[in-house]
Amino acid sequence: MGPAARDAVPALTRLITIDDNRYVDQTAETLGKIGPDAQMAVPTLRSIAGDTNQRPYTRIVVSVALWRIDRDT
Repeated sequence: MGPAARDAVPALTRLITIDDNRYVDQTAETLGKIGPDAQMAVPTLRSIAGDTNQRPYTRIVVSVALWRIDRDT
């Protein structure tokens, strides 16, 4: 996917806030595949990763996405 998908990042960042784990998991994976060009999604992803009300699997998927976007996160 990579940098060619960077135009989708704003829409994906909005989509990830839908309260449905299927959307969150898939969207986080997609953002992670976009990589550093998905930087604008990092604050939203950090919020989800720190939300103890999220399923553990979702928090792991989001954490992996954060790592793929910004390895210093």
